[in-house]
Amino acid sequence: MRAYLEYREVNTQKWSATTGALLTTWGAFEQQASGLSPSTGYEYRAVADGGDETVYGEIKTFQTVAVEEAPPSADLLSVTDSPNGDQTNLSVEWKVSDPKSQLENVTIVVSDYRQTLYWEEKPASGSTASGSETFSVERGNKLEVTLVVTDTAGNLDIQRTILN
Repeated sequence: MRAYLEYREVNTQKWSATTGALLTTWGAFEQQASGLSPSTGYEYRAVADGGDETVYGEIKTFQTVAVEEAPPSADLLSVTDSPNGDQTNLSVEWKVSDPKSQLENVTIVVSDYRQTLYWEEKPASGSTASGSETFSVERGNKLEVTLVVTDTAGNLDIQRTILN
């Protein structure tokens, strides 16, 4: 079955749809809508398309924030790991943005739930920033990689990924 979200501005007729996800069982799923306008009311509903039948969820509403209130966004955190003896080689790609063009810094933290294994803070400015890091850390059972983006007003966004 394919699951996706349909969304539209309040008081409009035409629905837009997210790309969707293939699901093998009923349950929660995540989707991201793009191209939304600031300070605007939207309606959305979940849709499950099984081929023979399409099921629509209840219509819900939300309001996007004004640009001046919008926090920065951790848009991408991609981590590849390759074990190497008692070390793990990590390759981290990241991308951040701020609609107010007030990025201040980006921090990458790697921990194994007992201690911080790697910490790097990089200055950022403008509306977007991206980069990639390659480094080795002590191999642990589970590693958590955290990306934190901060703007000049102290607002932040965090994205995490866990490696087993």
